[in-house]
Amino acid sequence: MADWTKTPRFITEINLLRQNTRAVLWRREPYGPVGFDEAFLIEGVVFEIRVVFTGSFPYEAPRVFLLRPALPSFVEVHRFNDGSLCLHGPGEWTPLKTAAWIRTRALLWAHCIVEFSKTGVWPSGMPAARR
Repeated sequence: MADWTKTPRFITEINLLRQNTRAVLWRREPYGPVGFDEAFLIEGVVFEIRVVFTGSFPYEAPRVFLLRPALPSFVEVHRFNDGSLCLHGPGEWTPLKTAAWIRTRALLWAHCIVEFSKTGVWPSGMPAARR
């Protein structure tokens, strides 16, 4: 079984994350899931995300999960049924997008959830519903 994490593309992605973020990289087992966790502060709220890559990356977007803060159960904005964050529209992901791009979208999502918790309105004006 070939290790897709040894591809030049994936190595470049990981090196960029190491150089430009506080992401903590992890791997479950030799050929298991790969990802990174990162914590950041937005308006006094600590957010921690987990980004999980699949063997289909870059043809499939990494999944992003919110580890903290725990959101009330009624706050289901821009999240899939598995709890992962909806960070882009259907068909918006392409192999040209990067892990850094999805990370930036997660930061924007966190900012939006802070604003949504204050106003009840998603900042982009898009509907805030479970997908």
